[in-house]
Amino acid sequence: MAYSMGLKAGFIIIVIIAFLFTLISIFTPAWKVSSNQGSDQQYGLVTTDCGDQQGQIMQLSCIQASDNRQSYEKWTLALIILAAIFQIIAIISAMATMKSETKSFLIAPIMTLIAIILIVIAIIVYGSKLNETQNNFNNQFYQPGQPQPAPPQNYQYFAFNGNFSLGYSFWLSFVAGLFLVVAAILGFIAAFKGNRSGSEYHHRDTIIMRNHGTRASMPA
Repeated sequence: MAYSMGLKAGFIIIVIIAFLFTLISIFTPAWKVSSNQGSDQQYGLVTTDCGDQQGQIMQLSCIQASDNRQSYEKWTLALIILAAIFQIIAIISAMATMKSETKSFLIAPIMTLIAIILIVIAIIVYGSKLNETQNNFNNQFYQPGQPQPAPPQNYQYFAFNGNFSLGYSFWLSFVAGLFLVVAAILGFIAAFKGNRSGSEYHHRDTIIMRNHGTRASMPA
């Protein structure tokens, strides 16, 4: 029983840590970082850091991009928010069923597993789309032997299609996913361990009651 309670407490603590990492990844401005020379712009899912550079075109592109995020960025944000919601549900359900000796605690690691799946999908979507966008940009402007097309007049094009690398906010969500994997393992072990302990206690109590009844029915 004590072992199961320890696992459940560890599960709750780890999910809370993962939840904090998830929130930080949502609100920090560095899912992608500009790799262009002289540029220090960073773009998050919610916030943006346009840096302190003086180039007018790059500043305008950064501002426009922050106001008009691409569809894959919106999908990623939605998935990460859903993952955070499932983490909250996991924490609440774990606290509510912590002392339960049945499999009702199983709800918490299941919610955690769903959060893991959502984070994995978000990471794959964002990473693949960012790479695809960069490849399209490089193929358009840097194909050997072909004349370079005139740059578009829409400033946000440069922010959407420039050279970027994955920033720390992206990797924070990855770290959150790792914490959730550990938490899910602990949660499933705790759920089945608690159920086994409860069954053992119930079986022992049943035997004691039967023995007591047998002794009471025996003639003096």
